[in-house]
Amino acid sequence: MVVICRANQARSPLAARMLARQAESWLGRGHRIVISSAGLSASDSSPALPTMTDAARSLGVDLTRHRARSLDPSTLRKAALVITMSEAQRSSVSRLLPGTLAKSFTLKELVRIGQAAPPVGPGLADLVLELHRSRALVPAAPGPEDVADPEALSLDETAAVAREIAVLTEALGPVLFNPPSMLRAAASA
Repeated sequence: MVVICRANQARSPLAARMLARQAESWLGRGHRIVISSAGLSASDSSPALPTMTDAARSLGVDLTRHRARSLDPSTLRKAALVITMSEAQRSSVSRLLPGTLAKSFTLKELVRIGQAAPPVGPGLADLVLELHRSRALVPAAPGPEDVADPEALSLDETAAVAREIAVLTEALGPVLFNPPSMLRAAASA
């Protein structure tokens, strides 16, 4: 699983860490799901934005050692799920590696679809396929499903973005990492 934003200095590293926390909470420490982050136009090795580092700290997440990394096609090929922070980024991912649309969602879109049509599958790739199939069945969002870029935002505004990411990733825990759903699917196969 890879979480993508523009610079990999704020939204995607926080969301990846929060999703890793959810995976551990639902699946335990020994889970095998790898969750990384990258940026479409990242300056490799740049630190997280100071405002996001502060906001993340208030949520119990340490981004002080995070270093940005650029997205490359091999990361997209390997990922069972691609999560972006904006619809434009989701489109950019599809242009970078055609064929990734079926496994690419904005964070908000993934929550909306996952809550409306909870997926069932024996593994993450199967869950993602079910989520993709549900796109046509779930009502569309009334507006863009983007998480604001905090680069030019104040500390308070960045904290609001961080809290939004925390709420969204918490909502994904039962969608992506719920073992009973995975077990039900495996038993019915």
